[in-house]
Amino acid sequence: MAAELSAISQTPELLIVSAILRSLEPALIGKILEQLAPGVVAGSAAHRQAVATVQASNLNLGQQFDLMRAFARLRGEDD
Repeated sequence: MAAELSAISQTPELLIVSAILRSLEPALIGKILEQLAPGVVAGSAAHRQAVATVQASNLNLGQQFDLMRAFARLRGEDD
């Protein structure tokens, strides 16, 4: 997920979408992921990035720390 997210440029639109995603119920997040799944299976990089964005919008605290560690590893800052 970190590799996909690091390839995405932050834009005002993406920040708005992320805020909306954070306010949705888990069932709706699941439906969004179901809609994106065929594109991921087909190998679409845009769909993989979209899935990573949706998944990252709804992380618990432990998952957030895991993602931060993954970003650090991508930058070569291993602990």
